[in-house]
Amino acid sequence: MHETPRYLDPETIIPIARGSTEAFKTGTWSNRRPVHMQKVSPCWTGCPAGNSIPRALLMASQGDLDGALSVFLEESPLPGVCGSVCYHPCEASCNRGSWDGAVNIRAVERAASQFGHAKPEVLTTKGSDQPVAVVGSGPAGLSAAYHLARLGHPVTIYEANEELGGLLRWGIPEFRLNPEVLDRDLGRLSSLDVNVKTGITVDAQGLDELKATYKAVFLAIGASASKRLDVEGANLRGVLSGLEFLTAVRTRSHGNLSGKVLVIGGGNVALDASLSAVRLGAREVFVACLEQREQMPASPEEYEFAMQEGVVFHHGWSPTRIVDEGGRLQTDFIKCVAVCDEHGCFNPTCDESIIMKLETDWIIQAIGQQADLRMFSGSGIVPTVMPGPVQTDPSDMETLVAKVFAGGDVVSGPGSVVQAIADGKRAAVAMHFRLLGKEFPEAQRRVILGAGPGFSIDALFRGRKGWDPASVVKFEDLEPLFLDRRERGSAAVLDPSLRKRGFEEIVRSLDSVTAASEAARCFFCGTCSACDRCYLFCPEICISGGREGGTAAYAANPEYCKGCSVCSAVCPRGVMSMGEGL
Repeated sequence: MHETPRYLDPETIIPIARGSTEAFKTGTWSNRRPVHMQKVSPCWTGCPAGNSIPRALLMASQGDLDGALSVFLEESPLPGVCGSVCYHPCEASCNRGSWDGAVNIRAVERAASQFGHAKPEVLTTKGSDQPVAVVGSGPAGLSAAYHLARLGHPVTIYEANEELGGLLRWGIPEFRLNPEVLDRDLGRLSSLDVNVKTGITVDAQGLDELKATYKAVFLAIGASASKRLDVEGANLRGVLSGLEFLTAVRTRSHGNLSGKVLVIGGGNVALDASLSAVRLGAREVFVACLEQREQMPASPEEYEFAMQEGVVFHHGWSPTRIVDEGGRLQTDFIKCVAVCDEHGCFNPTCDESIIMKLETDWIIQAIGQQADLRMFSGSGIVPTVMPGPVQTDPSDMETLVAKVFAGGDVVSGPGSVVQAIADGKRAAVAMHFRLLGKEFPEAQRRVILGAGPGFSIDALFRGRKGWDPASVVKFEDLEPLFLDRRERGSAAVLDPSLRKRGFEEIVRSLDSVTAASEAARCFFCGTCSACDRCYLFCPEICISGGREGGTAAYAANPEYCKGCSVCSAVCPRGVMSMGEGL
């Protein structure tokens, strides 16, 4: 009889108890024991609004778009808007991107908003005797009003225009954001205690009156003033500003644009203006900007749309003057060789020996926006030493004036819709805690997602047992054995040849079936999907499972678990892991 070579003896690798004991009825391999702990996914931590994306997509994958919408509504009032115009940082963080392409999260969120019928839920009524005013109804203001109302506060929104929406309604063209999508999101506010007063402009005196009437005020007037070129001829006839042009287009008050159009700028406003000019009949549209293509702040998707529609780009050019040449506008440029200095600060360097001249019929300046704070002069919230945006404490969004909070573009300058939503949520919760005499930063630490700054308002007020918001599941934590390969689902896109006929939406919504199929591509990282693999693969059948408050929960019987780690190895979501045990 041959003796087993020592290098094939498993006991030389793992010490195994061959017999059972009173403590370990099946023997023991290790003193480590499985821990079933819900964690967070990179997409969740990558979403500034803090959307629990894996949980929403898990519901959507089962055809429950009502449930998916309810999850999105826990953290954001604008799932349809974000599903249309968000630059989707969540997708850039998606673990599936390391496999066969990120999940089309934005499209699933849009479908949930379109086909779901869930309503926002009130989290507490403790704020019922603490009314709050919100000035402005862009994404930051709407978010603050929405969450304050969910926290029980009577809220009044003051909006200078006759309709809610701010730049969502007047600054984003219909081909990017369908007005019906915005109105559907706004309609959900009607189920909450939110009063709306439109056509009212709040100035410094009005702010004082609001402070005297309400327990707190949230200022969210955005950055609606276009910056103008500091060059000769910037005020000539035919030289338009970006946001004013887009507002005129949106309100149908701008006529057709004949001839050639030059748009100066490299952001989304510039590309929105260029695509709008195409639809208004421009023969040729040029975009000139300081940045090279990879440096442009505009979204790659919109850049691609502009290319498809014949927009011509001139990268790396800085305008020096505009002159009227017999009724036509000539713009002189010099070559921009670097946009930022060695410290990464915006400080263009140009070579004046390299020049370019463009002759066009119209010029649209789209070089950025800023908040118009002139009406708040003397109120204390406007910096006096160096003019700039409203200053706030980043932890709670309170301004230099007590009881007055602010967020969105009026604080940060032009930013994204989803970041403004995040500002509104943070300010709403901070105001709520302040008015109740509690500390928000301390409570927030329990629910910060990953390294922050995003947090879960749902977990903060409803609690969530058995999860670790600081632990982020990496691709390496997943089990490739259970990962399939499936092509990313994309929404239908309007053919470029049809776009010039009007302002019809370019990117459409997924239908409900396709949305469920795309949601099913999600790995649901860190979220237990009750797949039962840990239970089925356990050699001692010592894993028990069930649902606790709608959340899957599994545990090992310590008397029979031998610490073999099989349950952890087969968990496809990174939820079951081995911790220190006996």
